[in-house]
Order: sequence, then C-alpha cells, then structure tokens
Amino acid sequence: MPSRIHISTDVDSCVGMTFEAGGHENLTFDERKCRNYISEARRLRLGDGDAEALSNYFCRVQSRSSNFFYVLGLDEESRIRNVFWADARCRAAYDYFSDVVTFDTTYLTNSYDMPFAPFVGVNHHGQSILLGCGLLSSEDSETFKWLFKSWLTCMLGRAPKAIITDQCRAMAIAIEEIFLDSHHRLCLWHIMKKLPAKLGGHAQYKLIKKQLKNIVYNSLTIDECDENWMKMIEDFNLENNDWLKSLYEQRNRWIPVYVKDKFWVALKAFKWASTQRRFQHTAETYACMILRLGLVGNIEEMEILLNEMIKEVEALLMLEFGCTHLPDFYYNVMPLLCNINIFEEGIKLLRMKGNIKGDQDLYLYKHLIQCLCNNRQLEIAIEFLQEIKNWGFTPLTVTYTDVVNGFCKFGKLNEAMTFLDREDVVQVEPYNALLKGLCNAGRYQEAAIYHYKMIKPLQNGY
Repeated sequence: MPSRIHISTDVDSCVGMTFEAGGHENLTFDERKCRNYISEARRLRLGDGDAEALSNYFCRVQSRSSNFFYVLGLDEESRIRNVFWADARCRAAYDYFSDVVTFDTTYLTNSYDMPFAPFVGVNHHGQSILLGCGLLSSEDSETFKWLFKSWLTCMLGRAPKAIITDQCRAMAIAIEEIFLDSHHRLCLWHIMKKLPAKLGGHAQYKLIKKQLKNIVYNSLTIDECDENWMKMIEDFNLENNDWLKSLYEQRNRWIPVYVKDKFWVALKAFKWASTQRRFQHTAETYACMILRLGLVGNIEEMEILLNEMIKEVEALLMLEFGCTHLPDFYYNVMPLLCNINIFEEGIKLLRMKGNIKGDQDLYLYKHLIQCLCNNRQLEIAIEFLQEIKNWGFTPLTVTYTDVVNGFCKFGKLNEAMTFLDREDVVQVEPYNALLKGLCNAGRYQEAAIYHYKMIKPLQNGY
C-alpha cells in the first residue's frame, strides 16, 4: 500500500468531542462544525490517486490470499465512502475467539482525519487480536450499520456473543439493528477513565469518585446498587449532571451487578486451548479466563470453570509428574480470586496446593487472609494465620495488619486489641492500624496505651 495511506493512533480534538458526546447526534452546533466537512461530504478524503491505489492494493492481496476479504462502500458518484477489510488471520482467529469483541473508533489517520475502526478480540492468553478493520467517512448510525453488515458478511453471518463499545448513541442504534442476539456492553474501563474530565471540577470530586467506585465494584445486588447510586446523587447534589444521568439510564450495560447473568466470556477459547498440547492448563489460560469472568461479574460461571480447572489440572499433574504442585498456577490464580472476593474457591485452591514450601507461599496466605478479613470471615482468617505458624513460618507483617484492619472495619476493636496482645506482635504497622481504629471511635485513652506498647519494643532495640 502506498505510504500516504497509513494508520496512526493520533486522536484529534474534534473526534474527541464527538466520542465524548456519544456520537454526532449528540453534538452541540459549535462542536458539530469541526466535523462538518465529513458529515457533508460523506466520503473518504483521499488524495489524488489514493482511492485507486487502495483498491488496487486490496485486489493484489486477494489474488495472493483467497481468504482476504474487503468491501468498498461507494457514493452515488462512485467515489469511495467507507472501507472494510480483514485478512486470513483475522477470519481464522474469529473461529476461536468470537465470544467477546471490542469495537473502537477513537483512532484516526493523520493525513485525512478518517476514523479507523478496528474490531478486536481476546485470545486465550489475554492478548488483543485483530478481527477486521474499517476506515469511515462518518460516525453516524447509517455508516456503522454498513460497517457491521460488512463485518458480519466477512464472518459468515456469525455475530459475537457480546460486543463492547464506548458510549455512542449512533453505534448503539446500529448494534441493536445488526447484531440482534449480541449483548451490547459499554466499556467499564473507558467510563471510569472519564471521571476526572466529567466530575473533576466538583469541589468534592475525591469523595464522589470513591463512592462511585464503591457502587460499581462492590455492589452485591441491584437494589443495593440503585439505593447507593441515588444516595450519591442526593449527597453531592448531582441531580443535574447529564453524564451521570446517561450512565444510570444505561446501567444494565456496564455495572457488573447488572450483567453478571450474561455470558460474557470466551469459554470456547479455553475449551479449544485445553485440546492443544502446547496450551494445556497453562497458568496464563487459567488466569485469563478467571479474570475475565470476574471482571464482568459472572461469578457463578467463574466458580464452575474454576472447579473444572482444579480437577483437571490436579489429574494432569498427577499423571505426568506424580504430584499436584504447579507454583505458577497458584500464584497467578489466587490473587484473581481474592480480588473479586471468592474466598471459598481460594480456600479450595490452598488446600489443593498442600503445605508451605517456602517464603513465596506466604503471599498465597496473604491474599486469602486479606480477602477473608474483607468479607467478615475473621475467625477463619486467624485459623489460616495460625496454620502459617504451625508450618514453622512467620506470617508477613502485612498479614497481621490485614487482620487488625478487618476487626476495626467491622467495629470489633476489643477483638483487635486481644489479637495483638495474644500474638505478641512487635511490628509497627499492625499497631498503627489499631491506633487509627481506636481514634476514629473516640477511644483515645486506649489508643495512648497501645501507642506505648508500640514504641516500647523500639526503645528496647527491636
């Protein structure tokens, strides 16, 4: 292809405004002017000879590879308006990784300001893979419909189970019409990334951000999510914030608690990988699949998959190596489980591993104990802490601190003090956690006593 037609990741301010507004339909008059030449021309702004060069290039590629697919969208005067193409690798990859597809138009070509629109999937290693791309003359619903139809034809009519996009009304209209059975989800990462731009000017921005993140990531039920959202709006007088209004109206497309019953993960990729010798039961496969399940809130499906993994990896390791110990498997999976509060499966994983082999294993206990403390399972957490000592190891300082923080978080300050006294802890960090809890509760005399207990070992040369 001639060098003049090239793809860049530069994003100009005009398209940025379009994207933020949710498509051309939502732009104000002043904002519209900066993209008016595209919406009026409705064709690619290629230089002299570039359209012909592009067409010739696609013909040459297709002559060398029969699986290369391309479509040129023309206007009434036979000028190129939109372009879509996908090579053989894109089409082959879609056979295995068609469950979740991301679509994004925030890229531009430098020379012509034409939106570059890639379709991207995720393979069994969590890596992005290209599934086709387009160059567009406009970002309205009709253009998106043309592109989605072209891509669907390329992939033999097989729509993805789920498609993830940013907020764009024109895109949503096209997806609803073309991908009838696909779940449309908004990209959670993109939404949270916009917080500073959308809410940063608010005097209480940090508190709003903290509360919004808690609602999004920690809501266990829809009722809890709705109740806390309304409380946030009321507490910070956000009733007139149009962006938050729009997000709430579309909450079933991006807040995890609303989408946890949808099949958003590429289980097919895992099943395919498990049949390939070079991919069987790698730590990356487990970590990737469990992470994707957790990120979309599909906890039930994640637990089923994890149980399958544990049984299969245990049988495979016993068959091939005479043991069930594979360190990378545990060290990759345990943090993921604990980050999404699946402590029951974390306990199963730890029991499967067996006794502590070295200091590195203490971090498995660290993640699990922290997760238990965050979920009010303090007695079980202390049992695991005692288990560390029974194996002849010293728990990490951060593990003691997590237990104290757990007691303080749930108002069990007396238990926290008893715990520190019983464990004969000398490190500063657990005491700092207790002092903070006591002071927050107004128990200053007891805080002074434990402050003295904290500094006494330091005075004695510990």
